[in-house]
Amino acid sequence: MRFLSTVLFLVVLLAPAWAAPLRTLRFVQWSDLHWGHEQTRPADWEKACREGLALRPEALVLTGDLVDNKCPPEEFARRTEVFLATHAAPIRAAGVPLVLSLGNNDLPLNYQTDPGQMAEVLTTWRRHLGPAFYLDELGNGVCPRPVAGITWISLNSLLFSPLNQYEGRGLQARRTMTWLDRQLAALPADRPVVIASHIPPTWDQFGHAPAWEPAEIRRFEQVLEGRRAPVVVLSGHFHRNELHALSLSDGRAVPILDAGAISGKYGYRPNWRSHEWMLDSRSWPQRIRWRNRYPANPAWDQAWQVDRPHLSRTWSLYVIRLAGDSRFFLDYMRDFWANQDSWRANALQPGVRRGVLDEFFVRPRLGAGQARVRIRVSAGA
Repeated sequence: MRFLSTVLFLVVLLAPAWAAPLRTLRFVQWSDLHWGHEQTRPADWEKACREGLALRPEALVLTGDLVDNKCPPEEFARRTEVFLATHAAPIRAAGVPLVLSLGNNDLPLNYQTDPGQMAEVLTTWRRHLGPAFYLDELGNGVCPRPVAGITWISLNSLLFSPLNQYEGRGLQARRTMTWLDRQLAALPADRPVVIASHIPPTWDQFGHAPAWEPAEIRRFEQVLEGRRAPVVVLSGHFHRNELHALSLSDGRAVPILDAGAISGKYGYRPNWRSHEWMLDSRSWPQRIRWRNRYPANPAWDQAWQVDRPHLSRTWSLYVIRLAGDSRFFLDYMRDFWANQDSWRANALQPGVRRGVLDEFFVRPRLGAGQARVRIRVSAGA
């Protein structure tokens, strides 16, 4: 009872008290389609595309692995061509900004950022998307059309992956971080930023394996320390619906919203995400809402909401709730494993809850985050 009273007190303390009316930003995020893979049902993508466009979003966000590269190079080239020839036109016809990030499966050799192979892929995308395509030779770029007063930046996260063995990857990564630092420095000090990055800058939740090289996460964190305005990261890759947060100085946070997959690859149920954010007069997100939508069964759809996402204490409270509220934790786990048949059994495995909580705040600042949260998991949770 004392725990619940404390949580309620903190919720009231942190309740939003915005003086000016908020405006609503609506956009759609599609991730991990894996076009061409046997476990991708074209009908799921077509329904997701149709229903997403019907929401009249202000932006379309594609966070990578749109094509599947588990095939010979000629077949990969054919898959890319067929996907774009079929689906680029309706995406362009929506008439709203397209935010795009490359996934490891969008290149012919998984994770490998050989410049020649990247150039071939980027040329194909540019040919089909035309002026909507803005990525440079490294797969990075700033969306030329700001949305709702927010700058949208695409990062080629493959450059930071431990699985990228291309010999020039280190130089590519350093160039990208320098580029990102310059792009952010050129923005007005109060301009919020959304970063689209296929692989999230974190550890694999509860798996204790870095998705980015730890040194690259540290550099990313150092670059973002220079921003006082909010930064939010949108990603995919894991095929799970995960939440993470980078804890910066002065009580600030960078939320990492990791979306599930439209593909049924790895046994997850296909899903995509619609976003509805409430922005203040500076375009700072004061409330973020998203709905995980399941084409095969809308009864599984689940909505989430977080107020003041740019504050570390917001996410500390989120972790406390995951630790102390079993129903909330199971709701989270249901989307985490995308309603696959074994989601509940997975969630109740010994150590899973502890692992999820451990990996919520991204290292290398994990220790500081945990020191503030001081969580305890009950036996059998």
